[in-house]
Amino acid sequence: MLGLGGTILVLPSLFSACSDDDSITAPAEPVGLDLTTDAGILNYAFVLEQLEAAFYEAVVASAAFSGMSVEQREVMSDLRNHEVAHRELLRATLGSAAIGDISLNQATVGSAVSSAAKILENAELFEDLGVSAYNGAGKYLRDANTLLLAGKIASVEGRHAAAIRDMREGLNLGGTPANTRFAGDDVVGAQGLDLTREPSVALTSVGATKFVSTGIAIGSQPTLVQSAGDVKAVLDFALTLEILENELYKAVLGTSASSAQNAAFAPVRALMPAATVTAFQQIQKHEAAHVGFLLANGATDALGLGADSFDFTGNRGSGTPGPFARATTELPFLLAMVQGIEDTGVRAYKGQVGALLANRALLESALRIHSVEARHASKLRRLRRASGASGATSVKYSGTVSGGGASAAGTGNITPAPDANVAAVFAAIYAGEDNTTQGGVSITALANLPSVFDATAASEAFDEPLTRAEVLAIVQPFSRPTLV
Repeated sequence: MLGLGGTILVLPSLFSACSDDDSITAPAEPVGLDLTTDAGILNYAFVLEQLEAAFYEAVVASAAFSGMSVEQREVMSDLRNHEVAHRELLRATLGSAAIGDISLNQATVGSAVSSAAKILENAELFEDLGVSAYNGAGKYLRDANTLLLAGKIASVEGRHAAAIRDMREGLNLGGTPANTRFAGDDVVGAQGLDLTREPSVALTSVGATKFVSTGIAIGSQPTLVQSAGDVKAVLDFALTLEILENELYKAVLGTSASSAQNAAFAPVRALMPAATVTAFQQIQKHEAAHVGFLLANGATDALGLGADSFDFTGNRGSGTPGPFARATTELPFLLAMVQGIEDTGVRAYKGQVGALLANRALLESALRIHSVEARHASKLRRLRRASGASGATSVKYSGTVSGGGASAAGTGNITPAPDANVAAVFAAIYAGEDNTTQGGVSITALANLPSVFDATAASEAFDEPLTRAEVLAIVQPFSRPTLV
């Protein structure tokens, strides 16, 4: 291993094996990662996805799984499906360049799935690790298509992480105020940026879990290769979206600088449970931090957007309430609306990451905001599901987008049903989210998939991008000024 010129990072189980029982998987041949290439970065992701997929496969096969709640079993099954899809797509994408299968310490795995509490504890560890690893490695990728593929996985990891952390709410774990763990202050910093770990740090964290029996080393460290281009337009576009989100949450919470906005949402605000208010406050704090971060890093608000720049009924301030006016008086409608806005944000960042290859520091920051938006969207889905929204077919406890088009909004619990204008907006927000082909590879045709895997699971495992034009068409009705 030292002959590879790198540092040994994951070897703990090799040294602990002699003290464990005979159930330990024999160590595989050591693996060296060349992180100077996109293939090497994908192999690094492949290591992480192998670990996550193996863990969730063990969870679903464990005796403890049957004793978990209906919600917990749904989430574990979803996460198993998604992580296996990630693993097998990376294997297929890498082809002959893929590293071999890593081996696991089966004694450690058995302990990790021995109870519901242990399962959720380890799931949180792995999902937060996965988010931080993708956020830290994305800036080293050189090909925009490879970066997009990684981003499609990364936001799903963010959704997973929020769902698991949310399920552990109420366990008196400390470190975060109640009802904020989905995107707690322990993972989202003061600038509104999610966790990030360099590959060497992430692999050291993997080693500390004692799950892996395969020696893994970085043979060649990654290097930043700056591309040519101007990122200013991307920053300005992101700032517009973040101001819109921030002003929306402030209006809902009654903290807007506009008394008219506060008054408009007063009826629905009176219907919001305390836990929902706290979650909205946490999300708004992040959106405000995103605005501040973008301004501090060169973004310009050319339109001078403020509280009175927006018409959250969706009619551009024409004087007549628009199709989303029901969000001011009906909580189920409001939750569906903000879910759609957050999912639009996730897709918008994904659609712009390729343009940020010209500034790798800002690219990493954008990825860290992107995963925070995914955490938000996940929490909103969970709030909706808990309040009776559409069930497992479209509003998942795992926080992931299920299906595509208007049906993916999951508005079945809203009576009367949203009108055609609202349905058209949701159709645009979720257009193409039912995609089951990634990089020319049919996800449902991959090997080693669970027996219950279907097209729905294939689409849930990956989030899709939206172009700038598509995003502007979605959000323009909520802005009085013309957005460009």
